[in-house]
Amino acid sequence: MIGLAPHPTARDRALVPADDPAERRELCGDLRRAGYDPVAFECCDWAMAWLDEETPAVAVVRKGRDRLCPALLDELGSRCVELVVDGEPVDAPGC
Repeated sequence: MIGLAPHPTARDRALVPADDPAERRELCGDLRRAGYDPVAFECCDWAMAWLDEETPAVAVVRKGRDRLCPALLDELGSRCVELVVDGEPVDAPGC
């Protein structure tokens, strides 16, 4: 499980950057059950390009396995996106 309480309102977007296809499917399934509309990418560059048009309500990352670029985490933090890192919610600095 990903450490998020079910979201009772409209389906908010959730960003899932993960290079492993099975992990993306599992995380997206968890997010759907929690009421989110997950959008998954296998690499940081594609996720960053998506951020040109969208801002998710939450991003779920696993730092130990994903090869995430620091720019993606910085961008999400600057937008005060709720982060779930390795299954635990993390507060964005300054938000």
